[in-house]
Amino acid sequence: MFKKIKSKFAIGRLSEELLYEKVLSEVQSGIKRPGIWGKALADSNGAEDMAYSLYLKYRVQSLKDESELAEIIASEIPKGSAIHQMRQVTKSDIIANKTSGVRTPYFFDYRGVTVYRQEKTWFVGGDSFPSQDEAKRYIDSLGD
Repeated sequence: MFKKIKSKFAIGRLSEELLYEKVLSEVQSGIKRPGIWGKALADSNGAEDMAYSLYLKYRVQSLKDESELAEIIASEIPKGSAIHQMRQVTKSDIIANKTSGVRTPYFFDYRGVTVYRQEKTWFVGGDSFPSQDEAKRYIDSLGD
């Protein structure tokens, strides 16, 4: 029992490390979420060094929140719908052009990766972006 709990904490720490790595990569690529950056600046009284640290922390929390919300939304998607079918497609299937899911204007492939839109948010896998251009920049950064 104790090992199970201990391993759960280890997985959480490693997952968080990956999230920080992703956020650093975003920032180094010039991608910053304006609302989160504004909050970080406000909470740091305009001190940019401190705002940078707060931005990293807030953005990691935002990714955790987005992931949790995506799981909730995904659990409510009716089976057989176009979005549900797309969730069943793996990245390797997309790259191998084996997808048979229904395509709508809300889906497109960019460099072998499927991007889809739900309302005003663009998704690449479990990651969300406020614009199509930011989703494309993220995919471009994955190739580096």
